[in-house]
Amino acid sequence: MKKLSFVLIAIIGLAAVPAFAETIATPYVSTEPCISLTAGMHRGVRDASTGGQVTRLQAFLNSRGLLSVAPTGYFGPLTAQAVKAFQNENGLIADGIVGPVTRSHVFAKQCGGTPISAVPAITMLSPTQGKQGDTIVILGRGFTADTMVHFGPGGITPVISGNGTTATFTLPGYIGQYCKPNMACIMIAYGLTAGNYQLSVENANGISNAVTFTVTANPIN
Repeated sequence: MKKLSFVLIAIIGLAAVPAFAETIATPYVSTEPCISLTAGMHRGVRDASTGGQVTRLQAFLNSRGLLSVAPTGYFGPLTAQAVKAFQNENGLIADGIVGPVTRSHVFAKQCGGTPISAVPAITMLSPTQGKQGDTIVILGRGFTADTMVHFGPGGITPVISGNGTTATFTLPGYIGQYCKPNMACIMIAYGLTAGNYQLSVENANGISNAVTFTVTANPIN
């Protein structure tokens, strides 16, 4: 009897595992042509509290090769990691939380249309000081190829590249006059002199926060 009881317990234990874990499985093929998510999701939530949307999210991530498990209806660490990978691909904050911006990007990938665009934000400059000709890297989110770098309220220079989470520019000797959208301006270039500047970036999605950048020498001397 003791031996039989042990076997029964083992079987019950194995049967309970899938309800609490994400298990490796073959790719899941979703038959849903258009996935529209409306629930906020994060690690620890389940289908029961989201109306089945965890499964729908997992099916989407699996179909894109970001999640190597079949949908379980449980938002575990593997799902959070896959969400972060999707967010990185789309220049979003990679926090693993499925908020309105992330949901809009999921919808755009599956159903078409334009996703909600996040206003650019700067988290770090590398380096935080430099002279004419130095390459400056801006880290953050929401950067695009048309991003402009503001040196305070009065001067701008374009970035060399902007790919979501990284933008780079070369510190110029002169900065162009900033003209607000839909305003006519006489374009004048100003010398970028040594000192501290409140650097921010702007594109079609809006203008970012400002961080301090130091020009270490007068570039035009």
